Amino acid sequence: MEAHTKFSRLVAIAAVVLPAILSAQANAVGNWKAVFVGPMGPRPQMVDAVTFTIQATSSGFTGTARAEPEWPGDLDVSDVKLEGDQLKFTATGRTGWSVNGQYHCCPRLVFVGTIKDDEMTLTMTWTSTERPDDPSARSVPMEAKRSR
Repeated sequence: MEAHTKFSRLVAIAAVVLPAILSAQANAVGNWKAVFVGPMGPRPQMVDAVTFTIQATSSGFTGTARAEPEWPGDLDVSDVKLEGDQLKFTATGRTGWSVNGQYHCCPRLVFVGTIKDDEMTLTMTWTSTERPDDPSARSVPMEAKRSR
């Protein structure tokens, strides 16, 4: 009888905890629009907003992203990780830029955010595929809202 009671308690705990875990992860799924907040200084001047979509798959999460208005445009999304209310992903541009006649490829944006309902506070760290671990890279604050 004691084993049955312990099993029943475990089932009851799982019935409460499991839905909470699943809903915390499920709330990242959807369409989002992130805009910069804070001083203009460290922001990338060529981007006003980043829209992104997070999708759940049988093997985890995937996504798409676009930096607006024009450059770098469509971004390849990778390394989507969701732990509780914490979302992290990398978005890599497909087009580089030229400085003094030298071509550089491509922008690499790392997003780290905290989700609360239909809003997210996040930071974006902008580096390049040439120097993904650039120690001089700055993180800039953003806020995102879920689009319906």
